[in-house]
Amino acid sequence: MPSFIHCDKFYKRLLLWRSLYHIHYQTINLYYRTVIIALTRKRSKLWNYFEKLNHSLVKCTTCKKEIKTPNPTRRTKIMKAHILNVHGISLDDETVTLPDDLKQYYSELPGYKAKCNNCGVTLSFLRDVGSLRKHLRRHSTRIQSQDETTPTKKRSKLWNYFEELNPSLVKCTTCKKEIKISCPSNRTPIFRAHLNRHGIFLDNDTVTLPDDLRQCYSKLPGYKAKCNNCGETISFLKTVGHLRTHLRRHSTITQSRDKTVMVPRKKRSKFWNYFEKLKPSLVKCTICKKEIKVSHLTDYTRIFRAHLFKKHGLSLDDDTLTLPDDLKQCFSKLPGYKAKCNNCGKAVSFLSSIDNLRKHLRRHSTRIQNRDETVIMAPRRKYSKLWNYFKELNPSLIKCTTCKKKIKVSHPENCIKIMRVHLSRHGIFIHNDTHTLPDDLKQYYSELPKYKAKCKYCGEAVSFLTSMRNLREHLRRRHFTTIQSRYKTAQTKKRSKLWNYFEEFKPSLVKCTTCKKKIKIPHPKSRTTIFRAHLLNVHGISLGNEIRTLPDDLRQYYSELPGYKAKCNNCGKVVSFFTNIENLRDHLRRHSTRIQSRNETVMVPRKKRSKLWTYFEKLKPSLVKCVICKIKIYMPHPSNSTAITMGHLNKHGIFFNNDTFALPDDLRQHYSELPRYKAKCNDCGKKMSLLKNIVRLRKHLRRHSTRILSRDEPSTSSLADDNVGPSARCQGQDDTSGLLVQSFIKERTEKTGALNEPGTLISTDYNTNPTAECESQETVDLDRERIQGHVMDQALQV
Repeated sequence: MPSFIHCDKFYKRLLLWRSLYHIHYQTINLYYRTVIIALTRKRSKLWNYFEKLNHSLVKCTTCKKEIKTPNPTRRTKIMKAHILNVHGISLDDETVTLPDDLKQYYSELPGYKAKCNNCGVTLSFLRDVGSLRKHLRRHSTRIQSQDETTPTKKRSKLWNYFEELNPSLVKCTTCKKEIKISCPSNRTPIFRAHLNRHGIFLDNDTVTLPDDLRQCYSKLPGYKAKCNNCGETISFLKTVGHLRTHLRRHSTITQSRDKTVMVPRKKRSKFWNYFEKLKPSLVKCTICKKEIKVSHLTDYTRIFRAHLFKKHGLSLDDDTLTLPDDLKQCFSKLPGYKAKCNNCGKAVSFLSSIDNLRKHLRRHSTRIQNRDETVIMAPRRKYSKLWNYFKELNPSLIKCTTCKKKIKVSHPENCIKIMRVHLSRHGIFIHNDTHTLPDDLKQYYSELPKYKAKCKYCGEAVSFLTSMRNLREHLRRRHFTTIQSRYKTAQTKKRSKLWNYFEEFKPSLVKCTTCKKKIKIPHPKSRTTIFRAHLLNVHGISLGNEIRTLPDDLRQYYSELPGYKAKCNNCGKVVSFFTNIENLRDHLRRHSTRIQSRNETVMVPRKKRSKLWTYFEKLKPSLVKCVICKIKIYMPHPSNSTAITMGHLNKHGIFFNNDTFALPDDLRQHYSELPRYKAKCNDCGKKMSLLKNIVRLRKHLRRHSTRILSRDEPSTSSLADDNVGPSARCQGQDDTSGLLVQSFIKERTEKTGALNEPGTLISTDYNTNPTAECESQETVDLDRERIQGHVMDQALQV
């Protein structure tokens, strides 16, 4: 019998015991999982000596000691160690045996030990099998997987003199000294340095002279090499990088171990003959033995040159800092790292930086672009004559040569302005070419002394001492003339006649010349409107301003009237365009006319205006007033305005054919239009109102399986029904459902006898007179639909 059947019976018994003794279900389930299910996996022999109290505590059955097992994965290891160390019991547990991939390298011994077949060392694998694999690495054998062995890097000969205690501690087998290893990469240099004390020098293959360096060095004993160029002896005991670093001094860079590339390097400066490098940021002068700090690597040469020149009077002709070729045509070289300018004869030092020479050339309008190209002469702004009276101390400070006063300059653009103002206190007015009257302004101004100009239009004298912008602003604001460039003048919009009555103080303040009142202008666009309103309301002056006249594109629709008004040629309404001309354009939209531009008028067909507005007046977008009863009506939404106005007119007994709410063309084949916004269905004769919403008519057609696809094209089913005709359609319906209806009526009559009573509404005669009243017709239709529904339900049940 299978084992799972016994488990099932046992589990049923446990469930019965739970119901009898009220044992908690979780306890039984846990017992089932730990006892019953666990029997499927092979149990370790260690449990014969231990008893499990809980998941983290076991009890030895021999010494009755309770042992904690914090992690289930370490439980087997702890139990093995306890019975071996305390009781001397070594179990052959199948869960920790010698792996198959290690049996070719080890011979298994009792007590969880294995003997290495190469060196005969006995290793224990009681705690971890990984110790066996680590031992194999010493013999250059690495076990990658359970089935494959890969030879590793050859073991160093240094390990014959050292024994590894742990990854960071080794022991010398000669002097028995324990040595700490800070990092595994430092192990070999430490071994070599220690063996040197014993006079042992091993030719270790792992640290020998590389092949790519043998052409530059001669190998010496003791892990040293002699440079073939300079004869210097360098040790490579710790690292081979010292040899490659030394080669860089001879302009040789070794790129790889198989290829050596000779790269020409920058010539070494002669300054290093006088200095010795102690650290990357510290050098020592060999003459005065002074230690000098170097803040940055780029400052080496400058600091060396300055120290030798100032302290020892040595001026070296260093090739790294000579006069560049592109500057030799502008300067003559002098001793002491100086150069004489060929233009002004000034001697400029380039000891600290060669840029001093290039900056000096900018004063002569010469700019050096690069060190290899020919000098390009760039025409620069002419040097101001004001500098004959001032001396520049630094970019933000100048000194007057007349009164010896120092003046601060907040910004370079304000320098000339400040100098002019200061010289005016001394009575000096210089005709500076940089601040003379421009050529494009000479046709509008006559130049006057003291940096002033007289306007040829109004005769006003305008100063351009501080800025030339004053002249241009005067032309723009007073005479509506804008200077586009220094050689082209564009005439702008014509100046308004309103300025004859106003004077501008500021862009936001004007003064009326009639009443001397000052008026604030909040925005430049409101200026003309404010001028007109002031002249008309206060002084009664109404000007025919050309900039506020009737536009040409509106003259065919309006007749201009005085007082900035226009009369509509269509309706005769007078519209004011004093504040805004858009009022005229907005009025034209009521007549279905839209003005697209000032030179083109396009007639756009607009929606026809409803006749309802004859009885209503619009006060606001959401408020209208009835002209009959003078009542104000609130409109919650524009789409409801027509329905609300129609409903209100019904109270006055007014019903008229509104074109906007007539019966649509696509519904005329299904409905007959009746007065008071009603329509009669041609199929069933039902009357429906279209006053509020036409969608009701379309929804009603869906009952007759007719759907209007669009407002211009009827559906195929509708066309088919129309070709047949109403009488044929009704006859077809009678043929399909008459028999079922008659049988249902007969059955119900026999059971209840209700149909034979005088007041019965249902009749079996379906040839109804088409001229009967609408109310009786609707009642018959409803009864017919109810009867047909019952018949179809019974048919489906059958």
